[in-house]
Amino acid sequence: LDAGKHISLCGPPGGGKSTAPEQYFIQRGLPFVVVNGDAGLRRRDLEGSVELVNGTTHFSVADMAAAALNGWGCILNEVNACDADALLWLNGILETPHRVTIHGKSYPVHKDFRLVVTYNAGLVGTKPLPQSFKDRFASFKLGFPDPTFLRKLMLAKGMPMNAPYANTMLRVASALWAAQEKGTIRYQLSPRRLFDAVFYVESG
Repeated sequence: LDAGKHISLCGPPGGGKSTAPEQYFIQRGLPFVVVNGDAGLRRRDLEGSVELVNGTTHFSVADMAAAALNGWGCILNEVNACDADALLWLNGILETPHRVTIHGKSYPVHKDFRLVVTYNAGLVGTKPLPQSFKDRFASFKLGFPDPTFLRKLMLAKGMPMNAPYANTMLRVASALWAAQEKGTIRYQLSPRRLFDAVFYVESG
């Protein structure tokens, strides 16, 4: 990001894909917006739409478009859940001459605009991203946290330091993740599901 690149982060949910860029922008005092790419996210959700207020219509610019115009950061989560027209709109921002189209007009993308997209390739209901789209980013793949870091995450989420189930849970989690990556099982364990398990155990 410091070098002016846009970033893509691929990995399991709960592994910090969103938290890492959020901390990047916060620590530098940079404004940013977060857009969640739920299934069916369309171009209008990124660009903006016409709204009726007090009997008058006006165009409301969406957070993503505002970020591109003003040079803010933007984190777009689960980009592989977006519809095709949203990806095509993003292409205009990411490729030369870097223009953003809003309500039929074209504007230059601010030189300080930085886009971070996150996605989980195994998430149900998502679509494979075109290689031409992925090539527009500096890409990083986040694996499942190693046992030492996973223990730290679970402690931060409320697991007691001397929890008797901790070692077993960590071994089972690592084995399930390895099996899913090999294609042996379809179920994808995530750190977030482990946090939920800790919550249920501790709440009795």
